[in-house]
Amino acid sequence: DGTIMTVSAVVGDNVTSSAIITMGDLSKLYVETSMDESDYQTFQVGNAAEVTFNALPNQVFKGKVIEVDPALTTTNGTSVVTGQVQLDPTQAKLLMGMTASVTVIAGQAQDAVLVPIAALHPQTGGGYTVNVMRSGKFTSVPVQVGLQDLVNAEVLSGLQPGDVVSTSSSANRNGTVTP
Repeated sequence: DGTIMTVSAVVGDNVTSSAIITMGDLSKLYVETSMDESDYQTFQVGNAAEVTFNALPNQVFKGKVIEVDPALTTTNGTSVVTGQVQLDPTQAKLLMGMTASVTVIAGQAQDAVLVPIAALHPQTGGGYTVNVMRSGKFTSVPVQVGLQDLVNAEVLSGLQPGDVVSTSSSANRNGTVTP
């Protein structure tokens, strides 16, 4: 079962053993994508993904990574990781070959306490501390860190929303923890 996508012959043509009809199963939609090799850690099978097609910029399609190729590919002189994202069933009319932007979601946190990465101070033997304003002066407090990106870190314990933290080891600058 499927949909005929292309026919590369017309009535009267001599047909050899090559394929003349291409069929597609449109009940399952896939997006082939590539990402910079530095994003390899987030481009993992099972991770959620959001896909936006250039032709449908106001719609975000949900899906998940189902395949990551085991070898890097070179595209325009850059090494990339390639793979497939399977879209959740949709009623939208999508066409084969449409251009899309893919965002892979490696982790999510709801109602999290966040601090700037610059506020974290690594400790010998592991873990982090943060300089927190307590009783009018900055005090070093151990914190348990969860998810991190390039800008912020989730704090699982050690801080409360509204705590004032320092982003400098000398505590010259400060910021407020955001929920």
